[in-house]
Amino acid sequence: MGHVLPISMSLLAHAREYIAGLNAYRYEGDASDPAALVGVDGWIRVFLAATRDAVAESRRFTVELAAMRTTWDARLASFREKQKRRGLPRKDSAVVRLMEQLPGVPVVTARAAQSLLSVSFVAAKSALEELAGAGIVQVKEVERGTRAFMATDVLDLINSSERRLTYQRWDFSALDPSA
Repeated sequence: MGHVLPISMSLLAHAREYIAGLNAYRYEGDASDPAALVGVDGWIRVFLAATRDAVAESRRFTVELAAMRTTWDARLASFREKQKRRGLPRKDSAVVRLMEQLPGVPVVTARAAQSLLSVSFVAAKSALEELAGAGIVQVKEVERGTRAFMATDVLDLINSSERRLTYQRWDFSALDPSA
């Protein structure tokens, strides 16, 4: 499964180029005029650079997420073995299904997990507590009697990806919109 990071982050990081591209694209006059064509070419280069960076970062994010999942599997197996339980639970168990959902929902309550997985509240809470015991999620009190379970590894990965995407240096030399 691939992941998509917003092109807008890359465009925002390069606001000057983005605005210059928009202004050049808004050339008033004949669309076939050389100045208009230069403006269109400039804007296409800006958009292609942003797209290229977002695609590259999405691929990197997907690889890093897969590695994180492998680490989670090992943490969960180790935690369960210390409790004298079978290493990894069944693939259709609430804990495995919830772990698969965490990249898309990195902060979840027991009620939200119950709804997400279509399981009982007890099963959802048990799955979350097992993931917390394994160090896959961290517990945070959000209000009296309600705890949130946060997959901080996912949040850190998202932040790292956003930071890399936001601080990319653009090289337009490899971009040829006519190719």
